[in-house]
Amino acid sequence: MRSRPHRPALAAISTLAALAAACGGAASPTPLSQSQAGQTYLDDIAPVHSASAAFLTAATLWNLSTTDAEAFADARPLINAETTFDSQLSSTPWPSSTTADIQTLITENKVIIADLDELQTITLATIAAWDVKIKADTAVDVTDSGLIRSDLGLPPATS
Repeated sequence: MRSRPHRPALAAISTLAALAAACGGAASPTPLSQSQAGQTYLDDIAPVHSASAAFLTAATLWNLSTTDAEAFADARPLINAETTFDSQLSSTPWPSSTTADIQTLITENKVIIADLDELQTITLATIAAWDVKIKADTAVDVTDSGLIRSDLGLPPATS
């Protein structure tokens, strides 16, 4: 004699499946308008600009006695600001015209964070190459940010 599936369990499973199909899972948030997205972008990037300015100020004071630990400590607030910014970029419902450029910027920000992480092991022999690399990576990051600003109808950033 074959065993039959338990009918109440089947009914519950099919009810849950129908409910899930009707709900369509988690709804995607409505994308921000261009002006809302522009203001959100400016608000989200402001801490990165502040942390970057502080880092650059600290870096100008580095000398031969600056340790890699000190250099990394100077970079830590910028790393944190970039990480937070990337999280905000990832979780914001950007207009569809901006999505690809946002993803590109997130990818490039990870390169900048990796560059800054290298300060933990920087030496006199590697500092010059690191400097060249971070300048090149920062130039790409600035270009990526400029594309997003354009996408959002914002004026170009000022130095």
